[in-house]
Amino acid sequence: MNKKRILIASLLLNGVFIFLLLNVYVWHLGVRYHVKKVLGVNKVGSYKDPGNNKEYTDLYAVYPRKQAAIVMLGDSITQGVEWDELLDRNDIVNQGIGGDDTLGMLNRLSFVYKLNPKICFVMGGVNDLRRGSSVGEVFEHYKKIITGLEEHGVTPVIQSTLYSNRLLSGETDALDRLLEQYAASRNLYYMDLNKLLAVDKVLNRDYSLDGLHLNAKGYEIWGKEVESVLKKYGL
Repeated sequence: MNKKRILIASLLLNGVFIFLLLNVYVWHLGVRYHVKKVLGVNKVGSYKDPGNNKEYTDLYAVYPRKQAAIVMLGDSITQGVEWDELLDRNDIVNQGIGGDDTLGMLNRLSFVYKLNPKICFVMGGVNDLRRGSSVGEVFEHYKKIITGLEEHGVTPVIQSTLYSNRLLSGETDALDRLLEQYAASRNLYYMDLNKLLAVDKVLNRDYSLDGLHLNAKGYEIWGKEVESVLKKYGL
């Protein structure tokens, strides 16, 4: 009888122990999910603190080049291609940083100014929206970026924020409308890439790797648009 009681007690204790372990594990997964949601980690990329671009800006600081006619400013979408190779020119610099948002771009404009470019193509906003920033916040950062470039004699070209998923299509549309209106009010060129690269408010599968980043065909289309704009500005 005592052996049966001991066995039952042992089984109950083991059951309680396993139950507690499962709860701890579920809690751990919940915390990880919440943190990832807040920081913007998802299947298509890993989070990079937009205020911690030192890995790249340290390189910008030591690069010997002192002048470039064209700078491409943005996040991983801009970073994802060798622009000098794509456009077959040696006067263009890629300052796209994966994971960056418009605040991060604003905070590193000094590295654009360092190159004394004639024109700067700007694309951002995807990471902001995916991390929960409001359209108004992103737009304010954008305006400061554009104003800063103009004050330093750099012609800004505003490029539409690309669609990243259907859940954010409304915010993306709202931001792009503001950017297009702002460009018109400042007599700046606005490049609507979504008209060329998206279908039904998502990136065309023919031009995208994962619904967020572009493939070679997508960059080829984007590159032709950039070349078209450069011709308009005599570059």
